[in-house]
Amino acid sequence: MTRYENIPEELKQLSQWVCARSDSKVPMKAFPDENPCASSTNPETWSSFDTALKAVSEGHYDYCGFVFNDNGYVGIDIDDGYDQDGFLSPLAAEIIGVCESYTEKSKSGRGFHILLKGTLPFKGKNNLAGVEIYKAARYFIMTGDTLLYNTIEEDQGAIDYVVEKFFPETREDKDGERYGGRIYSPMWTWPENNRIKLRPVYPRIPDGSRNICLTCYKGTGKMAVKGVLWHSTGVNNPTLKRYVQPDDDAFNRAELIALIGKNAHGNDWNHIYREAGLNCWIGKLADGTVTTVQTMPWDYKPWGCGSGKNGSCNNGWVQFEICEDGLTDPVYCEKVYKEACEITAYICQMFGIDPNGTVTMNGVNVPTILCHADSYKLGLGSNHGDVNHWFPKHDKSMATARADVAALLKAAEDKPSAPVETPSETNVEKTIWDFFTGKGLNAFAVGGIMGNLFAESALRPENLQNTYEKKLGMTDLEYTKAVDDGSYTNFVRDSAGYGLAQWAYWSRKQELLEYVRKIGTSIADLGMQLEFMWIELQAYTSVMKTLKAATSVQMASDAILTGYERPADQSDAVKTKRASYGKKYYDKYATPAETPSGVLYRVQVGAFSKKTNADAMLKMLKAAGFDTYMVQVDGLYKVQVGAYSKKSNADAMAAKLKASGFDTYITTKSGTAASTEAQKKSVTELAKEVIAGKWGNGSDRKNRLTQAGYDYTAVQAKVNELMEK
Repeated sequence: MTRYENIPEELKQLSQWVCARSDSKVPMKAFPDENPCASSTNPETWSSFDTALKAVSEGHYDYCGFVFNDNGYVGIDIDDGYDQDGFLSPLAAEIIGVCESYTEKSKSGRGFHILLKGTLPFKGKNNLAGVEIYKAARYFIMTGDTLLYNTIEEDQGAIDYVVEKFFPETREDKDGERYGGRIYSPMWTWPENNRIKLRPVYPRIPDGSRNICLTCYKGTGKMAVKGVLWHSTGVNNPTLKRYVQPDDDAFNRAELIALIGKNAHGNDWNHIYREAGLNCWIGKLADGTVTTVQTMPWDYKPWGCGSGKNGSCNNGWVQFEICEDGLTDPVYCEKVYKEACEITAYICQMFGIDPNGTVTMNGVNVPTILCHADSYKLGLGSNHGDVNHWFPKHDKSMATARADVAALLKAAEDKPSAPVETPSETNVEKTIWDFFTGKGLNAFAVGGIMGNLFAESALRPENLQNTYEKKLGMTDLEYTKAVDDGSYTNFVRDSAGYGLAQWAYWSRKQELLEYVRKIGTSIADLGMQLEFMWIELQAYTSVMKTLKAATSVQMASDAILTGYERPADQSDAVKTKRASYGKKYYDKYATPAETPSGVLYRVQVGAFSKKTNADAMLKMLKAAGFDTYMVQVDGLYKVQVGAYSKKSNADAMAAKLKASGFDTYITTKSGTAASTEAQKKSVTELAKEVIAGKWGNGSDRKNRLTQAGYDYTAVQAKVNELMEK
């Protein structure tokens, strides 16, 4: 179904339109031409919306298509958007709910397109799990068959959320571990006291990810990692391009070829049809930089050392090749040796390997770190001499490698201490409290914000992510000074968390730096960071809505954690910990309200003789997002939410609970009942929640709506109406 009248006017004003046939995804020119095919990278083949619509109206084509041209629009394509009952799948419901922007059904009727205003750190990606995202060099076959949202919103936060959750290979998490990029240029820090610093920036590649652009060999499979085995190529060719090339289908193949270099002979190793493959390679990029390129997941079996009379190290040892030169250059040897030690230390750290340990395999004691020549001597590899024919020429060996790797791991243990559990009285924390309360947020909201900021940075605006202090070789103050005076120029792209909110994503750091330059202050200025955070929060509409209506620190803290900070770990344990930090600030700074006669009003949801029934109700409340607790009074287990000095606040919470389908009444501390009036949600509100998957599926959905006191038939009718729009 097409409803092109629903296409936003701002898109219609752009000359980024093509056409398409129903049986093909090939873009077609909307105007007559000897070559009718269009290109998503050639603007000369595009037209105005009116021209494209005319071509469709006249029957030349079936659909209009919008081309993304890196001019402020981002498109998200969800392949399978419905469950078996015809309602939104959990994946579609999550993404649509986060974006709250223009959403239309795809031409198949099974998927969705979402358009937002913002940007991406890449042209586009497909995660092979049903989600694609693009800003350039792709087009959407548009339908105008909208669902829930008809306007294109500017929401960089939503875009970042989708990228970080569904395309994890593009981000660096708060622990400093980078996922799945393809080329890894090292940030060289020279040895101190003849020891090499650990630089843990190598990726784990998700299973089956399209972003393994460097393919695995076909004989691979998972293995339990026991150690690391070093190889060198045995050929005087230090360039990575000889052995490593990107996928033919990689969307950024040209960029990768420019970085690695082009193998003109097509005899590189990483082909799916080749019975050979290693986990990574060390050598020179096209510009001569020595680095590592990962070509397989770390825990996948390589084809590397062959086998001997006692078996093979291929099942258990991560393996890499070092590209050899003429074996006489001490500078090149030093660089690749250093790189090999660092990658080995990282793998040991990842899998808990003792670099000086041994593993028993088929009755043989095998060092956890060894080379191909060692495996041959142990009867666990083929007859090769690498790396022992090279390293001794430069006073290096596997013994020195094990010692240097052990030194790296020992140095990595020296980490700055974690934030103290109890926040102390400082001018900073009072300044932060006063800032957010001055913006009109209530004490619950401010407590929730501060608990998260404490977890992120201990409320220190100059805080540099701990792992990056080692990686960059700078303290918090040194990093701050270098950014301020311009001597450090990689602030935007270094992925290091910084400041109160530990801004790490490149687009947010770029906006932060631009804001700093605009007002002319230090990057660590507390007032500046607070103002910037407040500006950022305005773009997180659902978070702000929750903060403004917060009735508990937990409610506000969860909104900041899951909607604004969005760390990799959003578990219940993390939620509880961050809310506990926030509660300390709430208890410390919230102004006590007048409590008439010491009475507290509690919103009670149930009183049960069996604790199992109370537990079930408690679980339902928590699943619905309410901060709840249980008390035992007079032999009954009572499930309650909140304790308020003002009855109006208790009434407000009772209304929220009632609207979510829970029966409530208000009781005082002594047990005296107090009546309350609460409004249910409208049929339209419920229908939208049903479409978003918040009421379950099938009979479960019907039972939950009925038990909550709603007319299931009326809600279902409204759902059908909205789905047909």
